[in-house]
Amino acid sequence: MHLFKKAAAAVLAVSMAAGFTGCFKNEKKNIDAIIKVTDQYVEALSNFDAEGVLELTNWEEDDDQYKEVEKILDLDFYSTQVTKEEIEYYKYIASTITYSYEDGRITIKDDEATLKIQYKMVNWKPVFAETYDDFDEVLKALKSSDDTLIVKDTLKFEKEKDGWKLTEISKLNEAFSFVYALPNVVLPNDPATDPTADPTDTEPSTTDPNNQYTALYKEACASYLFFLGSQEAAIKKAEKIYGKSFCNCYDINSDGVPELIFVSADKPDDDYSSASLHIYQYNEYAGEPIEVITIKEIAYTAEGGSFFMYTTASNLVITTHSGESSNHHVVTYIYDLHFNLSDTYQRDEHYTYDPNTDKETVTYDYYQSTANGTVSCDEAVYKNAIQKLVEKALVVIGYDYLPVKDSLEYAINNVTMKLFTSYDEITAELKAQG
Repeated sequence: MHLFKKAAAAVLAVSMAAGFTGCFKNEKKNIDAIIKVTDQYVEALSNFDAEGVLELTNWEEDDDQYKEVEKILDLDFYSTQVTKEEIEYYKYIASTITYSYEDGRITIKDDEATLKIQYKMVNWKPVFAETYDDFDEVLKALKSSDDTLIVKDTLKFEKEKDGWKLTEISKLNEAFSFVYALPNVVLPNDPATDPTADPTDTEPSTTDPNNQYTALYKEACASYLFFLGSQEAAIKKAEKIYGKSFCNCYDINSDGVPELIFVSADKPDDDYSSASLHIYQYNEYAGEPIEVITIKEIAYTAEGGSFFMYTTASNLVITTHSGESSNHHVVTYIYDLHFNLSDTYQRDEHYTYDPNTDKETVTYDYYQSTANGTVSCDEAVYKNAIQKLVEKALVVIGYDYLPVKDSLEYAINNVTMKLFTSYDEITAELKAQG
């Protein structure tokens, strides 16, 4: 009897060991397969190969992420917007992209997996911040840079019959933010690049003739730096909740003194807090920053909320997206350069689905603010107003969303981009300038 129990126990132990070994081998096989897909994905990124990326996904052509990848990796589109030399900057930066991942950062559950990675590439930001006399100097500066830029991303996968497929890429737009930026190349006596040769140049000046920051400029930076200390918890909470950078410092009205722009959590102790946009202007008489614009709940955790803002020669324009997919609101706030709200337009998008007929319907309502409040307006009035603003756009000064192809505001993608930076980055920049 005892002999039988010992034999049974031995068989059970061997069976369990074999089971564990099989599980381990199967898990390792899945991990290897996921890493292989990730290797192929990053290699495709480094070659601006949209088709190569999309072949690794399970997206359909009408999926938003499919369209986003097509747009971000479309070198043909960029070649219609910038010079061939500037295309070479983009290609070189992309060619430096590699990635790394930490041990234990791959999570597999049934047929789904998550992998946290870090994109690594040449840090193009300080290179683009300099001024150059020649296009070739920019590429030389990029190639000689040892500084690395890191962007964290979370990739999600699903296991299908033909292997693991990418299902979600959360930070590709941030990793490729260099395609929305250009260095300052000033070719002497060239009206297209030399401000002294072109009186219509709109890039705000923040320096004096000796290339030193003015006393007022430095005073403003020091004041912003001190003020940001009181906002650190709220800004960093917003960055954590939404996984985005939310700070900027930009001379909106071209008066030689920048404005401070940031998004902060409304309730810093709440991990699901909404966040609001704040713009401050330095008041030299008060010796402190004064808030000139606030847009409440510009971001929220339900379906996100998103926005972009840009300048024209006479306006600051902020466009927000909010609501659910079945009832979406697009509101455009138009300010003059004294930061007075001069007009507001709204577009409501209503989506309905009839399961009986399998029919999808999208309808739109348009509104405009007047002295008597918000009233309905004609589609033509709305579209004409928005298109005129977009046509006059000079610089995008912050965004967490950019219009997709075929949208009314899509042309905004063609203008110069001033990217948001993190709280730590903006404070370091202000410390260096103040």
